[in-house]
Amino acid sequence: MFFAKKFHFCILLLFLLIVQNILFNYVQAAVYSSNGKYGYTGTYNTGYKGYWIDLSKEHKFNIPPEYDKIELLEECFEETYLLVTKDNKKTIIRHNNVPVFSYNKYKNLEKIYGWAGLNYVKVTSHNGKYGAYLWDKNIVPAKYDNIEFYPANIIVTKKNFKGLYNSDGKLLIPVIYDRLFFEKDVYHYVIAVKNNKYGVFSTVSTVETPILDLTYDYINKDNHIVKKGKLYGKYSMNGYDNLVLPVNYDKIEVLDKENDLYKIYQNNKVGLFQRDKIICPPKYDTIEPSGDIHYTVKLNGKYGLIAHDFENDSIKILLPVIYDEIYIEDNDSDVYYLKKDNKKSFYSKRQNKIIP
Repeated sequence: MFFAKKFHFCILLLFLLIVQNILFNYVQAAVYSSNGKYGYTGTYNTGYKGYWIDLSKEHKFNIPPEYDKIELLEECFEETYLLVTKDNKKTIIRHNNVPVFSYNKYKNLEKIYGWAGLNYVKVTSHNGKYGAYLWDKNIVPAKYDNIEFYPANIIVTKKNFKGLYNSDGKLLIPVIYDRLFFEKDVYHYVIAVKNNKYGVFSTVSTVETPILDLTYDYINKDNHIVKKGKLYGKYSMNGYDNLVLPVNYDKIEVLDKENDLYKIYQNNKVGLFQRDKIICPPKYDTIEPSGDIHYTVKLNGKYGLIAHDFENDSIKILLPVIYDEIYIEDNDSDVYYLKKDNKKSFYSKRQNKIIP
């Protein structure tokens, strides 16, 4: 039994090593120092015989210790890129010690930690303008007054106008907008403002954009709620259907951000909207949470109880709107107190029935 377990463990370890070599290549490299200077040495291999590394295709490289500073930009497959400093001047070099550009091309270079392994280099021209490199590719020309780095996107500023590049160096949004800003923790949408009008663009080049034209008076960056005049609407988090809630509601409130659930108000009545559909039209005077998925509703001075059916994206009516009072002492409690025509009863959430 011991030898069987040991054999299985060895097979698993071998499998993990094979997967690692296939997915991440075979790269061993490190910065080293000598006499106060820095170099870089390593080995990479991209050849395979079946599932095994072909050591006959192993390549070794050694950058001599001639630099004042070395910063690793990317260590990937057959190419390694380094930001190096020599005699107070900087450039990007490949693993074969060949510079990407001359040492005096830019006034300054700065490593910017990126997203998913994309480490950028922010470059400053001799006339104080900014641009960017990704590995050996100049993705943003050094002609902008300011540059801001985001996951897979770069916002640039020129003469107080803003535009947006992606990490491939494509100008997705022209430099004509007064403001550009991302939604909270969402980087495939960017909100644009021009002449005090708001719109939404996609940062995914395969998605038709703009998502919303610049016709809105305000867009909330935290919850996709838009405003035009005195009315509110909401656009899709997926970016496929544009407006999923037309701009004809008096008010929209976030009820449960995690589950994308909102209160919607229209004609002095309130309903519920979740994700991409209305699950309860505006028909109640009030809707108030009273438990994890339960809500007390009020209409014409009477109370009822509804529950959120997450599985079907709908609402279940548990108690009709006929009670003078419905309350629960603790949201974690199982029992609601009911009062109707001066008579008291109880409702059990767990049993889903009225208890006399």
